[in-house]
Amino acid sequence: MINVTLTITGNEWGRLRAAAEKAFPNELLSRGEITRRFALAGIEATKCLSEGKAKQQAQEFRSSQYVAGPEGEKPQTSEY
Repeated sequence: MINVTLTITGNEWGRLRAAAEKAFPNELLSRGEITRRFALAGIEATKCLSEGKAKQQAQEFRSSQYVAGPEGEKPQTSEY
């Protein structure tokens, strides 16, 4: 079992909830179930990518991450 902590804003949660209502109509899902289903869908979509495309998307994701510091926002430089 893997435990994941998810920290999102109210606006982000609103978008996730709205997407879940469209993706899973007529189902009342908890926050945990919504995030689990979307995470699994993302994993499945990633598994279908070629190795080059997967590396490209991983690099794009890493470059979009920011860590707030004393001088404001700066790109996160650590490797995953």
